[in-house]
Amino acid sequence: MAGGGESSILRYFKKGAEVEVNSDDDGFRGSWFAATVIRAPKDESSKVLVEYKTLTEDEAGKRPLREPLRLVQLRPPPPHENRPSFEFSDEVDAYYNDGWWEGVITQKFEGKDKYTVFFRGSREELSFTASQLRPHREWVTGEKWVPPLLPYSHANKTPLSAEAEDSTVATEHNCNPGNHAEASRDKDGFENGSIQYHKKTPSSAEAKDNMVATKHNFNSGDHAEASSDEDGFEGAWFPVTVLEKTAAGKYLIEYKKLMNDDGTGFLREEINELHLRPSPPDVGVVDRFKVNDQVDAFYNDCWWVGRVTKVLVKERYSVYFENPPEELKFEHSDLRVHQEWRNGKWHFF
Repeated sequence: MAGGGESSILRYFKKGAEVEVNSDDDGFRGSWFAATVIRAPKDESSKVLVEYKTLTEDEAGKRPLREPLRLVQLRPPPPHENRPSFEFSDEVDAYYNDGWWEGVITQKFEGKDKYTVFFRGSREELSFTASQLRPHREWVTGEKWVPPLLPYSHANKTPLSAEAEDSTVATEHNCNPGNHAEASRDKDGFENGSIQYHKKTPSSAEAKDNMVATKHNFNSGDHAEASSDEDGFEGAWFPVTVLEKTAAGKYLIEYKKLMNDDGTGFLREEINELHLRPSPPDVGVVDRFKVNDQVDAFYNDCWWVGRVTKVLVKERYSVYFENPPEELKFEHSDLRVHQEWRNGKWHFF
């Protein structure tokens, strides 16, 4: 707790503070929208009233959208960093359609101020200039940015730390009225009473010329991994075996860990190719992971992408997950090097 009994989290979200809002709605996961705190919370269990800077309640765009949010949905804006250029595989946020979208650079055009960014949520690629990008960072445990800020950064004097706390932590932050921040949205859709949220995703028609579809032909017996759109499992990959390609162009798969409803065998279902990828190749044994290494962690019968926040004793690690925001501990054997399947090829960082 801070001096005077004020929560260390709440001190960041006073009235007038700038914040960002992270959306968890279908089609908008991984996006951050700028807002200002209008009414600060009384305590860490109270909601925060924010006013969005780029979202409106009406189609005419005359009334800024206001909304009460939980602390766990908010964070301060990332500190400004002077980045004149980026490199291949850099994790970035790209400014598009009034918000920041999390992605990774898959191509740098030599001699040009142009980058191709891949968005995991929509599996699309779009082009941006350096001025439309910023380094991607996570607000961990309500106190620090991960990865740590680089020496050349022009930061807003945010507390830094190379490691997160040695426990499972929900990310919360205290906002006061007028503060500018970012917030994550609940999964109730984009309607709240009479309010209609006016947002667009990177899947717009004008961007199709810049998008690259990832396709792969699977054969019967192939070992693969399948993703799910079910609430609570976004971003997770389940080990499966491909049984056959159906007449409808989908794939019949069998899960290696999930059982069917009556428990008589492994679950089978048909999925489209956008939810299927080959099993990642073996990249060799990693003796030890380091803080800030991006990894896949096996949990609840599937693989989740996260980032190592602390190296513990006896070959154990604390790993931070972005969605939902939390930290869990894992054995070394439950982690693997994170790889991305893009445009028919595996990339690892």
